[in-house]
Amino acid sequence: METNTESYYLKFSLTSLPDEIVKFVLEKLDWKTIYNLRLASKYLNAIILKDFYRFAKSEMRHLYIKSTN
Repeated sequence: METNTESYYLKFSLTSLPDEIVKFVLEKLDWKTIYNLRLASKYLNAIILKDFYRFAKSEMRHLYIKSTN
């Protein structure tokens, strides 16, 4: 039998949090996790794209250019 606390957590939705709280949590994540969240949730994708500059991005470490001539 579930208690009131268990019932609350089962019904809790990420979308019920204010966007600023969600953004604060997203800022703590690495870029691979953010990318995967964008693929997994339309809600999170919209939040991430709205303030894309705030979140971690992959870094380019090397760039190789090969001439075809």
